[in-house]
Amino acid sequence: MNITWQSVSREFEPDGSLRDIYVSPATLHDWQRVLDFVRQHGSEVCYSLDGQSASVPVSVREPFAVREHSSPLLTFRFGSIHFAAHFFCDNEVEFDIVPNDIRSESEFKSLCDFLQRIGDLLSKSVSLTPENCREDAFLKYHPNSREFHHAPSALNRNA
Repeated sequence: MNITWQSVSREFEPDGSLRDIYVSPATLHDWQRVLDFVRQHGSEVCYSLDGQSASVPVSVREPFAVREHSSPLLTFRFGSIHFAAHFFCDNEVEFDIVPNDIRSESEFKSLCDFLQRIGDLLSKSVSLTPENCREDAFLKYHPNSREFHHAPSALNRNA
């Protein structure tokens, strides 16, 4: 990989916000493939509705069917990193992570492994951004070239 931990570490400094992972546009089929991947490769996979524990769905249609009146949440670990999916919309795969989980080169490589595996699985680019900043990706994986690209986020461009 052509990006070092040192070059991106500022993007993970705790600031009270999360970091978001996006695959957009996406389809229900993409979401299903991601859910199958998480069920197979994630650890500590948990699902809840309105904070109440529930069985991890087999079909991604389940969380989207209840989204209007409930808050579905899928959490899991990949390596030492905790991920959460809230199923906000079916045309965009979105996860959030806590930046405190990424504190070293090995954790950064684990995150990149996850981004690459999702990108390769879906044959779509995967973006990592500050929370709720879809257009400000500081790390992007492109499956066609199998390369990562880094551009400092707006928060860190002038720092």
